[in-house]
Amino acid sequence: MTPEFHPHPVVWTPEKVSRLWAHIALRDTAPGRYFSASLADSVIRFASRHGARLNGRVLDYGCGPGFLLQKLGQQGITCDGLDFSEESAALARVRMARAPGAHRIVVARGLPTPLAGESYDVVFLIETVEHLLEHELEATVGELARLLRPRGTVVVTTPNAEDLEAAEVLCPDCGCMFHGMQHVRSFTSDALRRLLEKHGLRTRFCAPRFFDRGTLASRLYGAALRLAGLPLPHLAYVGERR
Repeated sequence: MTPEFHPHPVVWTPEKVSRLWAHIALRDTAPGRYFSASLADSVIRFASRHGARLNGRVLDYGCGPGFLLQKLGQQGITCDGLDFSEESAALARVRMARAPGAHRIVVARGLPTPLAGESYDVVFLIETVEHLLEHELEATVGELARLLRPRGTVVVTTPNAEDLEAAEVLCPDCGCMFHGMQHVRSFTSDALRRLLEKHGLRTRFCAPRFFDRGTLASRLYGAALRLAGLPLPHLAYVGERR
């Protein structure tokens, strides 16, 4: 007799998150899942335009397999990476093996991370905040503030007001339902600004925007969204440590 099938939301734990990202890092050879694989150049230009001192010490917090780090290194920017996944950090080390300049990839086991406080002029948190579990959210933002030097800059990106249910998938075996990229929260610009300012950051920029892929088609698509008054897909924040 076949057991009755019950769709149910997954209850995320750090262990389940780790399993999923180890699978993605080791099995997903196409970089399409990673925001920074195609949009890193646009993010770097945006950060520079909004006052990030990229000639100082730079950290990619939640670096994954190192796509943003690779682009930073190619531009001669000294950068470190930090991730909580051994598998992702190992791929980042391979990606950065031939990158110019000084860099290191650190694996964190928990918070606070092993990095020294007030070590960085710029900290990137790219497409990471939407993945954080409830007990991790405030502690992570506090850690960003701890790592920044006075007047240092944090650059955050996340999907803009994402409809999480629309991106859910269902496992036909066990019945669990979850966002295919493990997003567990969605932000408006006001919510993101309040979260960062709560930890002593002064907002320079916080608004929806379109990060283009550097192609004419991508730029035209972004222009069309703006002309039509449609929601922009990305949300960006730039803040300064007081």
